[in-house]
Amino acid sequence: TSIMRSAVSRLVGMMEGVLSSNMLKTGKFQLVPETFDVKALIDDLCREHEDLSDVPFMRREFINVPDFIYIDRKAMTLILGNLIANAVKFSRENPQIGIQATVQDNSIKIMVEDNGIGVPAAEINNIFTRYYRASTASGTPGTGIGLNLVKDLVEMQDGRILFESREGFGAKLTVVLPLQNDEGDS
Repeated sequence: TSIMRSAVSRLVGMMEGVLSSNMLKTGKFQLVPETFDVKALIDDLCREHEDLSDVPFMRREFINVPDFIYIDRKAMTLILGNLIANAVKFSRENPQIGIQATVQDNSIKIMVEDNGIGVPAAEINNIFTRYYRASTASGTPGTGIGLNLVKDLVEMQDGRILFESREGFGAKLTVVLPLQNDEGDS
């Protein structure tokens, strides 16, 4: 049953990614900020992947993260879901995955780091291209839409994303998003 749940979860995630990506490309994806607990969201996503994979535990660290933030929850869920899923998917034996969230200067910075297969240096500039899959990803299921979707969602919110990797030593993705106050100001 764990294998079936994992397969269903992966399929649902791919479908959500494709639908959201298409909505973004056609201008139909609207940001709707709301107040929610981002720490609980990160914990829930980590627990879901821990339950469905061979990753026994993902380190979580929260620095200056308030109980509630005001940002688009759906976009944040898609961003975090994709980054965590990639860290899990491209991990090796004895996976080490860490998520760190920091709130500073009215922005939230989230880093997702793994000790997985990594990406060859010559391919790093292509990693956010739609349908692109690194040569190290061959044999691993995926659509090549996830990181492109993440980049689009981050840029749509005037944020930035940074990707660092060494082949054979894992990857680190850092997303920085401006927080809004609940009066709607950026």
